[in-house]
Amino acid sequence: TLFGLAFIAFLFTSSSGGRASAAGSANTGAPGETTTCSGCHSGGSYNPSISIQIFQQGTTTPVTQYTAGTTYDMKVTLSASGSPEGYGFQMVALKNTGNTNAGTWSSPGSNTKIASVGTRSYVEHGVNSTFSATNNFTMKWTAPAAGSGAITFYSAGNVVNGTGNTSGDSPTSGTLSITESIPNVS
Repeated sequence: TLFGLAFIAFLFTSSSGGRASAAGSANTGAPGETTTCSGCHSGGSYNPSISIQIFQQGTTTPVTQYTAGTTYDMKVTLSASGSPEGYGFQMVALKNTGNTNAGTWSSPGSNTKIASVGTRSYVEHGVNSTFSATNNFTMKWTAPAAGSGAITFYSAGNVVNGTGNTSGDSPTSGTLSITESIPNVS
């Protein structure tokens, strides 16, 4: 009975299905958040890096400015050395003024889901409560209304050894900032 209770407690406190979904926690390093994945995970030797990319929908053309109300394709990629067992990430998009949600998420890839913590909306790893076996995560992002200004995407990632505990994993984090495209008015 004691073993069964301990196993159930582990399942409910594990973040392998995503921190927002599994623990109601935000860990991207965005303003107002207290930590990233490195708050718990450490000791790995995977030398990870994280890349956040935003593209014109249906293309591989990167963008550095957004147009209000336009939907874009996004990809988060975790790179690592060695042979990790899995990958996880969490990302939020915030307006630089006020640090509030910027736009909406949709169409998460097969290893990605949408979750909320408080008033913020996140995309994160985890389907069927597991870390992803692949290091790429895709989703769509629809830009906010005109006048929202500059936006920053905050993301934290984790390259894991698959032992089910926090040691031997390699966390990383990164940001991507874009500005609003203001149409020319004649």
